[in-house]
Amino acid sequence: MSREFALLISPQELLDTSLAQLQILTAFLHDHLSTDEQEAGLAAPETRACEEIMRSLDDLIAAARDSQL
Repeated sequence: MSREFALLISPQELLDTSLAQLQILTAFLHDHLSTDEQEAGLAAPETRACEEIMRSLDDLIAAARDSQL
């Protein structure tokens, strides 16, 4: 990371922005997985992988939020 960029955003802003982006990704996965499951009936290996990613992101977001308290 360049020194110039580091001065433009605080660590708290960086964390908040990152968590917000992860929440958007989680919501995107949830929306698409719900649609895919309804259409396919059974979960394909790729769908199961995306579900695992979504669960991991949920856990990561919760842990980060808890550490801020």
